[in-house]
Amino acid sequence: MTIATYAVGGARVVRALSIGLALSVLVAVVALQAFQAQYGRPTARVATRADVESPQLSAAIAQQGALGRQCSTRPSLADAILFQANGQDEISVVTFDEALLASSARSGWIRRYCT
Repeated sequence: MTIATYAVGGARVVRALSIGLALSVLVAVVALQAFQAQYGRPTARVATRADVESPQLSAAIAQQGALGRQCSTRPSLADAILFQANGQDEISVVTFDEALLASSARSGWIRRYCT
């Protein structure tokens, strides 16, 4: 085998790899365009609020505000916890320990942390 034979063989390998790479890039571009057409459309934003304030919750927050406390949905060690028992509309003010026990027993949920 001569050097010319190796050069021709190497050129064929390089040509095959180049064509394969070009075809792969072409397929990738077509696939991305197809996905962009499907998933790139603008969508209407829907605003939802999972934590709807009931009148009882609003009144309890106002009562805590009158006592000089700030109520937040962010969990924190708080002086007073607004707790709502399952199946009830009434909001009760409990200590952090009581709220932790009741919520871990799944008897209701903590609505606000007031400090």
